[in-house]
Amino acid sequence: MAKSTRANQDDRDAAIHFLRKVRLRFISKLDIYRGLIDVLAAYGRNADAAASPVVDFVAKLLRHHPDLIVDFNAFLPPKHKIKVADDNYAAATKPGGSGG
Repeated sequence: MAKSTRANQDDRDAAIHFLRKVRLRFISKLDIYRGLIDVLAAYGRNADAAASPVVDFVAKLLRHHPDLIVDFNAFLPPKHKIKVADDNYAAATKPGGSGG
């Protein structure tokens, strides 16, 4: 049981680190940071919500920031990973494996 608690703490710490990184990146555009917080909070309140709209939103929001996409991907199941193209634009991967 302690291992599960430690894993939860590690996940929480990683999420906090990610959100701080986003906030610092968009310090002059806090509307982007707030948009991310709002969509994640809304998703968190509804455990039955589909992940795809959230992933699509985040892919668009962070499309010019591939390092943030990589960090966000750590929280996603494989079928929802966001791909970063060679031109550093992000596209959400659809369950069938295609970009969006």
